[in-house]
Amino acid sequence: MSNFASTIDTVFAEFGLDASYVPQAGAPVTVRVLPRRGDSLLDLGETQIALDSLFFELRRSETPTPLENDRMEINGATYLIQAEPRLEDVDSYVWILDTRKI
Repeated sequence: MSNFASTIDTVFAEFGLDASYVPQAGAPVTVRVLPRRGDSLLDLGETQIALDSLFFELRRSETPTPLENDRMEINGATYLIQAEPRLEDVDSYVWILDTRKI
């Protein structure tokens, strides 16, 4: 395991929230996630619309292939993954999930 992967595991252990990843097909998986709030901007011609979103970071080691329309359950709330998950870090260790509460 690289130093970077070890650091990511430590951050998730210290600051992450317990969650359940619920795929459309298959059994739920217990994971740790890091929440981060952000506004998504939707461009419509010369107009931008701000959409309130809640993003979660999820380790790829816990869920190798999350999909749009899968769900996350955290502290009794359910969140729908509303866009294709993306890997933004150089080594592709962490998924970014764009969600909305349902």
